[in-house]
Amino acid sequence: MVKWGRKAKCVKPICKLGQVGNFPLNGLANDLYSTRSFSDASSTTTQTYLNNLGNHSLTHEILTETNLGAKITILNHRLSVGADYYTKVNSDLMLIREVPSYYGGGKMMINAGEMHSSGIELSFEATPIKTKNFSWYMRGDYSSNNQYVSKLDSSLYFYNELDYIPDFIVAENQPLGSIMGYEFVALYDATNENQKQLIEEGKVYQERGALYTRYDQSTNEERQIGSKSTPAVTEKDRVPIGKSIPDFTFNFMNSFQYKNFQLDMYWYGVIGVDKYNATKASTYMSAVNVDVYNAMQDGYNKGADYYRTSTFYN
Repeated sequence: MVKWGRKAKCVKPICKLGQVGNFPLNGLANDLYSTRSFSDASSTTTQTYLNNLGNHSLTHEILTETNLGAKITILNHRLSVGADYYTKVNSDLMLIREVPSYYGGGKMMINAGEMHSSGIELSFEATPIKTKNFSWYMRGDYSSNNQYVSKLDSSLYFYNELDYIPDFIVAENQPLGSIMGYEFVALYDATNENQKQLIEEGKVYQERGALYTRYDQSTNEERQIGSKSTPAVTEKDRVPIGKSIPDFTFNFMNSFQYKNFQLDMYWYGVIGVDKYNATKASTYMSAVNVDVYNAMQDGYNKGADYYRTSTFYN
């Protein structure tokens, strides 16, 4: 019985439930003013004007979190392993909203909706070597994150019409920071009969040497447009092409100490995240990317009908 009791002391159950306001309002709820000076030949006058409207109804963003898990420590505290399952609800989610110019312009923080997150966290700590003059300590962590926006002011979704630059959007039932844009298919090849057929059927759209997929989000199926003279892709053809928040995060740390000298090494990684390469995208959209340029030049030499951009013909 005594032996079992000693082992039980190595197991630490974890159960947490809490709620906090996790974002200070500071001056976000107040109007912001600026001053400007005007001078004439005899005097200088300073005037105060409203620079940015504040949201006087703004409230704290509330985070409600539940955490269940356990931590096991063995080998005289030389090794510990922990596992947790968590759920988080961010209510009164705070986001920046552009203020229309007819209301004075600028930006405003608003309480926009609610976000749910859940996942697991695994961790370990170990001290493989510990002597009078030398010690080796290591730690590793792994976490998963499944999050989505469960409630949102419907007026918040905004897209740049006929703009090929993706938006980092906030939309219901989508992960926070979803990258919304037109799906790139391939570089246009004027001699490729299959591509010509796809364009004529309206399944893809050709713009400045690149092909983009045409989708109907209401059915998630490709639409049959019927003619390549159909107007350019619309907002209905914009789909989630990536996400800016990773699904999995992990790190690993080693620390070596010899007397008064210490060496630390740290590795960090993520899985399930996408990065938008704005530089490369801009070269595609302006046709200055070498691959796009060569494809357009080849097609032009073969008599293809291309959109004549000043960039291409300089």
